[in-house]
Amino acid sequence: MAKFDFRRAYKPGLRSDARTFQIALAFVALADGIRLTALGALEFPAWIAVLLVLGLALANRLRDAGRSILLVALPVGVAVVAKAVMALTAITAALYPDFLQFLANQGVDVNDAAAMQAAAYDPATQEAYRVRLQGSPDMLGEIARAGDWPSTWAFWGVVAAFAVVWSRWPSRPHAVSGGTRD
Repeated sequence: MAKFDFRRAYKPGLRSDARTFQIALAFVALADGIRLTALGALEFPAWIAVLLVLGLALANRLRDAGRSILLVALPVGVAVVAKAVMALTAITAALYPDFLQFLANQGVDVNDAAAMQAAAYDPATQEAYRVRLQGSPDMLGEIARAGDWPSTWAFWGVVAAFAVVWSRWPSRPHAVSGGTRD
């Protein structure tokens, strides 16, 4: 069994076989988890680095399978959309109980759907809730962080689905797009 080669996994222009590709993705996902857990304010710049390294690993697998490296945009784009949708869903789910409590404190009967809808669409209520959220940065941060892990799982779930398919593609013995086997 061949050893894992970081150079073949991540260096631009090289080719990585299916096993190297899978291990490379596992390392990138692990780095993404560490980024999410440990970096705090540096999360976004580090996420851009994760995307870059992920793109290199995907491109090297595509080279090895004899496919165009432009296909890298497909899993990354779909995964970013899945991440955004899941983040918004999780943040909305985190906001909902607080918004219900806010409406109840405003005197709205939260058991009356018509009264809730009227209050939710009232510009004055929306402005008051926005001011309340902005006045509580700790709560706002907690609500924003509610989307971190669900969106990360969605992102890596999409990448994993593409990885399963791409790992089944056979290696091509010839160089592709200027890449070499080693």
